[in-house]
Amino acid sequence: MANEKLIAGAVMILLNLVLLSPIATSMVEDAVEDNFETYPYDSACADSDCTTAEEDWASSTSDRSYYAWNLTNADAVMAGEAPVYEKLGPFDYEITTTRNIIEFNKSAGTLTYDESKSFACAMDNPEDCNTPITQLNIPFQPQVVGATGLAIEGVMDMTKVAFTTGMMAQDMESMFAGQPTADMMSSHLAGAAELMVNFGGLDETTAAAMAPDSVADGFWQAYDENVVAVAGYNYGTINQLGSEFSANFSNDSNTDMNYAFYNAMGPGGEDLSLTGALGTTMLAGHCSAFPTEDSATILADAANGFVNSGTMTRASLWQYTAMADATTPDFETTIARDWAMCAGVGMTFAGLGGGDDMWMMDTTGESVNASTRLAHMGITMDNAAAMLLLFGDGDD
Repeated sequence: MANEKLIAGAVMILLNLVLLSPIATSMVEDAVEDNFETYPYDSACADSDCTTAEEDWASSTSDRSYYAWNLTNADAVMAGEAPVYEKLGPFDYEITTTRNIIEFNKSAGTLTYDESKSFACAMDNPEDCNTPITQLNIPFQPQVVGATGLAIEGVMDMTKVAFTTGMMAQDMESMFAGQPTADMMSSHLAGAAELMVNFGGLDETTAAAMAPDSVADGFWQAYDENVVAVAGYNYGTINQLGSEFSANFSNDSNTDMNYAFYNAMGPGGEDLSLTGALGTTMLAGHCSAFPTEDSATILADAANGFVNSGTMTRASLWQYTAMADATTPDFETTIARDWAMCAGVGMTFAGLGGGDDMWMMDTTGESVNASTRLAHMGITMDNAAAMLLLFGDGDD
């Protein structure tokens, strides 16, 4: 039914999509203390080995009413006016909680189980549960809808301030760099295509189709040259792969980098193309959080399908995995490609100031300043005024 929603616990191991702000993480301990419930053995288990759950504990149903705050003047807000909200609700739902026992460790006294909740509309008119809600930011929805009754009125202003502060911190630290990085990727592609037309004699359509492979090969060349400058040997020599070893994007008929730059999609259908802000932010952030591994580390995770390998995850997501044959990856070439893509996109992102969580404390002038960060977000402001606005006292 359209009015039934299922919430199931899941562990997202593919991407670090958002870095939680200190404001969010500081709430975890209090939330655990307030909401954690213990279930004694005799309440949860129907037999001595705890292979079967007690019926009342395994499935239970409760009713809950939700309220929401609807933005009534969205167009005016976009024009700079203050938001006007109306409270909608209550929306009544029947919540069914289902638990399944996974393991009972009698000696340790621990019970492992999973839990899911299904929400079914319990209104006299089920269509009321489909009432459209307009809000300023979708991630804010859990905060506006999650509270019930009059309680939301007392915390509305406080939660909006906390949410705005956390989002602003993320925007100023990293998210702002996504679009200019994507713009630079587009510029690289256009430049590569122009060179192939002017000096390679190719027509514009063919040159545009070949440009992504050419740009990726350029990333590899720049990365390998940097390794030579730093270490005195090229990547292939250091890793005993031969002096002529390369990432080899353009000569691989199994790989089309057009997908990575123009068509890449996340597991939920997100646009992760490297000519888009989200795609460059995701690749740069993932490279930073899960650096390229060596082949021994990757092979050690083969039994798990490489789900713990940042290199193989990225290669699969942006489709630059090299293949030794129809079913076996060429790990060394894939590793080289991962180094190249992380360097080409990640270093561009970092060069623009993305991922620098200490930029506001910089006194050397080396970090990208507030004025430049805001400019990438479409806000023109002198740096001194920007710093006063962000961190100063008073209401000027």
